[in-house]
Amino acid sequence: MANPENLVRNEDRTPEQLRENGRKGGIACGKNRRTRKMLRDLLLEELASKVPGTKMSKAEYITARVIKKLADDPNMHDLRIVYELVGELEQRVTVGAADTEKPIIVFKGRETPADGPEGEK
Repeated sequence: MANPENLVRNEDRTPEQLRENGRKGGIACGKNRRTRKMLRDLLLEELASKVPGTKMSKAEYITARVIKKLADDPNMHDLRIVYELVGELEQRVTVGAADTEKPIIVFKGRETPADGPEGEK
């Protein structure tokens, strides 16, 4: 944890110090962006590769497995993630008093209680 005695507020720094700290932050941000881009490109390349013994890409295989899991054992959490990924989930709102709040998930204008029709989560 930082020692409060060693912290210097930005108002107390000179314009040169502020500029230098901003430069350091920009360099660190650029490095982080390059790293994230590299990881994203590697992941997309891996997902585009074929699953051994099939004609499907790994992305297609994973998608098929997720859909099969939802068909075999449906739950609102997994369904919400799928809808978020495909852009069908618009927003989440809560209604009711604080002690009885029930989240509502809105799928393109259709409202669904977040805990499902049978009250399961």
